[in-house]
Amino acid sequence: MLPGEFVPIAEEAGWIGDVDHHVMMTAVAEFVGAAWTQDLTLSVNISGQQLLDPDLSERVSALLDELGMPAERLMLEITESSLGVDDDAAVSAVDRLRQIGVPIALDDFGVGASSLSRLGTIPISVIKTPKQFVDALQQPNGPEMLSGIIALAHGRGVEVIVEGIETAEQERAVLDCGATLGQGFRYGRPATLESFAPETGRSRPQATR
Repeated sequence: MLPGEFVPIAEEAGWIGDVDHHVMMTAVAEFVGAAWTQDLTLSVNISGQQLLDPDLSERVSALLDELGMPAERLMLEITESSLGVDDDAAVSAVDRLRQIGVPIALDDFGVGASSLSRLGTIPISVIKTPKQFVDALQQPNGPEMLSGIIALAHGRGVEVIVEGIETAEQERAVLDCGATLGQGFRYGRPATLESFAPETGRSRPQATR
């Protein structure tokens, strides 16, 4: 079962908090245990519903303290479509996470109708644009759309990671739009931590000219 199938079930059943905690604990423990990850950042997806939990930042802080990982090396990713919470609650939750040093990334940015307003209301550190924007680069106004999002985000001090880059041609087009960070099969495919280790020199998600 794919995440898009079981996450809604876990949210509806009230299990998503336990699922998120288990995933985060497992990921952080493996990350800390691998010596070659010392200069890297770990990104972990959490449900948007978790922003409603007033104890989220305390639980994240306690987990990081227990496993010995600096807060700034963990980034929590929340999809905009799953955010689904009051902006005031989201701002408060993100602020508390930032106070303990954990940055927030907003994934699938540009899909929801309220995307642009999120940049002005929620103090996120990174936005990740979905593959649709890369696929649209060959269409009229496609580059302008991506360039506009990148310029707006950078103007607010927010990093942009462009997802879905698969070819050298797409990489060049994304760079021409002003992006400096990319993600996709161009740089690597999903892998276990052990199998990924030898590939770190090749699979960095930062695109360069």
